[in-house]
Amino acid sequence: MITKKILVLFFALLLCKIVCTAQKSVFLSLSLDPKMLITGPYDTSKQGALNYVFRLGATGETHEYGLSLENFSEIGYFSYSAFYNYKNPFGIAVENFSFLIGAEVGRLIRNVEDYRGVTFAVNAETRYHFNKNWGVLLAATYRYRCDLVEVYQENNCYKFNGYTGVFFNW
Repeated sequence: MITKKILVLFFALLLCKIVCTAQKSVFLSLSLDPKMLITGPYDTSKQGALNYVFRLGATGETHEYGLSLENFSEIGYFSYSAFYNYKNPFGIAVENFSFLIGAEVGRLIRNVEDYRGVTFAVNAETRYHFNKNWGVLLAATYRYRCDLVEVYQENNCYKFNGYTGVFFNW
């Protein structure tokens, strides 16, 4: 699995290098799911577990796009996706803040029962900029996860997650 992750990351970097030459800047973010970090993935979990999202992309004045990787090794979950976000969609201007909404589509890989499937999501994010190069973020994702029905026999394929993290622009 590590080999696939490195390969996906390599292609993400390559894609961003190619498309970013015409963009204002490149960004990188790392986010964690605080609920999973504190409580863990199951009601019976004795401790928290690390679920992280890594994003790399190109950003302009009104939009950004790129690639995203999510890994939650505690439950054997890995996904990669392409995303597009629209910046300040409601014309809201608050000093040092930016607001984004967007969508993503990608591939979901589960080590449980060797499951593979498609995933898509809608996203919302608020960023606070300490300066032009870095800041902190709060993100929410409402994701279609086909594995929930097939692996866990749940009735609902949709999952809400919240994340907090840091971002860097250059």
